[in-house]
Amino acid sequence: MNKKVLSFQLATTYIGAIVGAGFASGQELMQFFVIFGFYGLIGVFLSGTAFALMGYFICQIVIKNKIHGYQTFLIKVLGNKIGLIVDIWITISIFMGLGIMLAGCAAVLQEKLFVNYYVGIIVSSVIVLIALFKGERGVLGINSILIPMLIIITILVSFASIGFAQKEVFQAGENPLIGKQWGIALLLYVSYNMVTSLVIITSIDHYKLKAGIKGFLFGGVLLGIIGLIMVYAMQLFWPEILTTEIPMLYLTEGLDSRLSFLYALAMLSAMLTTAVANGFGLITRVGSLFRMKQNNLSIAIVFMALPISVLGFGNLIGHFYPVFGYVGALIILAVLYKQIKQSCKILK
Repeated sequence: MNKKVLSFQLATTYIGAIVGAGFASGQELMQFFVIFGFYGLIGVFLSGTAFALMGYFICQIVIKNKIHGYQTFLIKVLGNKIGLIVDIWITISIFMGLGIMLAGCAAVLQEKLFVNYYVGIIVSSVIVLIALFKGERGVLGINSILIPMLIIITILVSFASIGFAQKEVFQAGENPLIGKQWGIALLLYVSYNMVTSLVIITSIDHYKLKAGIKGFLFGGVLLGIIGLIMVYAMQLFWPEILTTEIPMLYLTEGLDSRLSFLYALAMLSAMLTTAVANGFGLITRVGSLFRMKQNNLSIAIVFMALPISVLGFGNLIGHFYPVFGYVGALIILAVLYKQIKQSCKILK
C-alpha cells in the first residue's frame, strides 16, 4: 500500500479513536476545557501537541519490539506486575468506553432524530457489530471515510456559530471532580484518550505502523486545531450551553437546519468509529482467552456493554473519564521514561 495513503488511514484512525462521543458532541471538551475560560483554550491547544508526540512515541515502541496487543505493550513499559494491573484496568476502561459510545449515539438519535433512547442503543449496537465483523480492514476503512467528513462539518459549524454569537467575554467555572485546576484537566483528558489510542495502535500490524508513522503526528496536530476551534465556539455560548446533553448540536440551533442535521449524522459516525475501536481492542485482548469465533466474541462484548449505555451520556462523561484518566497518566509517564532512556543511550 502507498505510504501516503497508509499515513492518511492511520491519521484518521487515530483521530477516530479519540473523537468519539465525548469529543464530537462537545460534552468532553466542555467539561475539560470550555469551563476554564481562556486557560481552556491553552489547554486544548497543548492537548494536540501531546497527542502528536505520544502517538509517535507509542508507535516507535510498538515497531521496535514488534508488539501486538496492549497487554504486551504494558508489560514492556511497566513490567509484569504493574503491567498486569494496568492491563486489567484498561480492559475495564475501554469496555466502559464502548458503553459510553453507544450511549452517545443513542443521545444523538433521541435529541436530533427523535428516536427512542433504547431503540437508538440497539441500532447503534448492530452497526458496531457489522463493522467489527470486518476486522482491521473495516476499522481503517470506516475511519478514512467518516472522519474527514466529520472534520469538515465540525469546522463549518464552529465558524458559523462563532459569527452568530453575541458574546465577547469568556467566563470560567470548574469541573465537579477537579475544581479549577485546568492543568490537571489537560493531563486527565490526554491520558484518558491515550488509553483508547494505545489500544487501537497496538491492535494494528507493526509493519503498517512503520510505513505510516507520520500519520500520528499529523493526526495529533489536527486534533489540537479542531479542538481549539470547537472550544472557542462553545465558550461564546456560556452558560446556556451547560444545560444541553449535546453541546455541539446546541450550536447548530441558530444555523441552517440542513447543517444541523448533517452535523448530527457526522457526530454519530464519529461515535461509532470510536465504539468500533474499543470493540476491536477488546477482541484483540481477550480473543486468545476464549475459544470463540471472532463474530461470536464481538456479539458477546457488545451485549455486555449495553447495561452501561443506559446510565446516560452526560453522567458517564463527567464521572468516568477523570477516573480512568489517572491510569492513563501512569502509562504516559512510562512511555516518556522509555523515550528519554532510549535517547540517552543514543547520545552515549
